[in-house]
Amino acid sequence: MTASRAHKLGDSIRLTAEVKNSDGSSVNFTGYEIEVKCTNKQNGTVAFNINTVSVDSNMYITSNELNIGKYSIIVKDTSMLKTGEYFIDITYVSADGFRQSIEAINLKVMDRIWIQK
Repeated sequence: MTASRAHKLGDSIRLTAEVKNSDGSSVNFTGYEIEVKCTNKQNGTVAFNINTVSVDSNMYITSNELNIGKYSIIVKDTSMLKTGEYFIDITYVSADGFRQSIEAINLKVMDRIWIQK
């Protein structure tokens, strides 16, 4: 089942991950590149790309805890997003070029967020 996340239009994004091996130990991402691509679900347009190699102050992946399998995807200015649904694809690339993608995150961008009771 694909993970889903609701997001209010204009708010910053922080997606945090803690990745474990099947035995429960932390994955060591030292030497890996993490690639993130956000694509509009309806028309396939790429909204943004982020990776651990090209860092800027608006969009980046935290890298201070990669040795214990923890990172956060940060997008401060989300003005490139419009209301609608997006796929966020995450790929881990080892130093020797082995690529492993994980299940996409479904990001639903809305004008407002409410909780149904």
